[in-house]
This record gives sequence, structure tokens and C-alpha cells, in this order.
Amino acid sequence: MGKVRSLVIAISFAIIFILIMGCAAMAPVTEVSQNPADTIQATQDPDIKLKKFCSSFTAHLPYAPHVAVPMQPSGGYDLDPSEGGYGFGVAIDYTLMPGLRLVLDGTYSTYKRLVAENGVQSTSEWVFEMMDYLDHFTPAWAQDDVFMNMTSTGFKLGLKYGKDIRNFQPWFGLYYGYYSWQCNFLNKDKSSTWGSDEGYVGGLTYAVGIDFHIKGGTNNQDLFILTVFGEGASPVANPEINDLFYTGWTWNNAGGNHIMAPYRLGIALSF
Repeated sequence: MGKVRSLVIAISFAIIFILIMGCAAMAPVTEVSQNPADTIQATQDPDIKLKKFCSSFTAHLPYAPHVAVPMQPSGGYDLDPSEGGYGFGVAIDYTLMPGLRLVLDGTYSTYKRLVAENGVQSTSEWVFEMMDYLDHFTPAWAQDDVFMNMTSTGFKLGLKYGKDIRNFQPWFGLYYGYYSWQCNFLNKDKSSTWGSDEGYVGGLTYAVGIDFHIKGGTNNQDLFILTVFGEGASPVANPEINDLFYTGWTWNNAGGNHIMAPYRLGIALSF
């Protein structure tokens, strides 16, 4: 069922995108002015008038400084918030007017945290509760190291607005996305699991970036565009997992976790 719902989400976003582009394509076309000054303006910026579509390949690294976990190894060990995750995606931009672009973006993102370490006791208030308030520590963990993995896959639709300054364009974007998410407790090579939950959630994200136009050829047109960007915000999920680590232990993450790291730094290559 999860794959069917993901397919339905993808088709729905694609239909919305096609409809919007169709409306834009049917809009009246303004005649090109014969004023010499206007002709010069057009020849200086050929891509603005001629190139409507742009496809991009993106990659990003997550930064999640605050993550709710059921427990962590005693001694305060915590995976560095900039480690343990990655993301990538494919996007299509459609230019509605100079500076304003419609964006459909499909993305995958994951990050993780260490919650149990071989030979070390783990501790938390949740452990204290599960131990009937008798002890703050689990027995020394005798199995593989365990990581909480948060992964998400989905699509977002939104607008980017930017201003051309010579061969680069700073921009700001706002999007709404719908994602499937999974919270898994796995060993390092993901061959063993101690529990999982999954679901769907939607929400807003934003981004800022700079496009660097790499030009060439006889007409000095764009060969490709290199983008450096930062993204922020993420929908929140509330996993609930029964029999986590031990029989009868239930973790209900009422406060929730971001399905993607709330801060993401990335690059994109566009054609």
C-alpha cells in the first residue's frame, strides 16, 4: 500500500504541475518591441526569453542539532549533528516570468543518531519509566550498535524568486511538500532491526541560494547552472513503536522529530 500511495502522490503533483504549465503556455504572448533599446535588452538576456524549462540534480548534507531519541549511551555520546546523513533529488523549474519560477522537486533525505552502543549501558527518562522507575540505565548492551534512522521520500511544489546580477542570481523559494517517512532502529549495515514506524505528512519548507550561470558557445548562452543552496524547516512526525529493544517497552514520540534534518546545505547542477 505504501508504494501505491507514493505513486498516487507523484501522479497528483505531476498533474498539478502540467496544468499550471498548460495555463502559462496558453497565456497571451506579448509582441516583441521594435524599439532598438528593447532589442538590445533581449539580446543581452537570451535565456530569460528562450529557456522556459530547466532540470536539476541536487545533493545535500543534513544538520540536525536537536533530535528526540528514546535513549542514548551513558557518558553522553552523541553523533555529530552534521554526520550520519545525506539527501538527493531531481527538480524541474518552469519560468513563469523573468525572475519567477515554478518548481517541482522530488527528494530523498535521511539522518541518524546512535541510541545503543555495544558493551555500554543506555539511559534516558524513557528508560527510567520503562524500568518502572527503579533504574535509569539499561543492562549493558550486548548486541550491535543501534542507530535511529529517519528517512523521507516525497515531492514538493513551490515558487522561486530571484534577481539576475551579471552571471549569477540570488533567489528565495517557498514550497509545500508531501512525504512518506520511516523511523527505523537498525544496526550500522541495516541488516538487523529493533522496531520501526512509518507514515505520511505534509508541510512547508523554504530555501535560499545562488545560481551561477556558466556560459559559453557562439551565443554566450548557459552551458549549465551551478547552484549553492540552503534549506530550512521540515514536517514533523510522531513515531510510536511497541516492543522497542525489550518486550513491553513502548516508545511514543509525542514531541515528534523532523522527517528531514531541519537545516540542509546542498549543491545543484542544472541544464
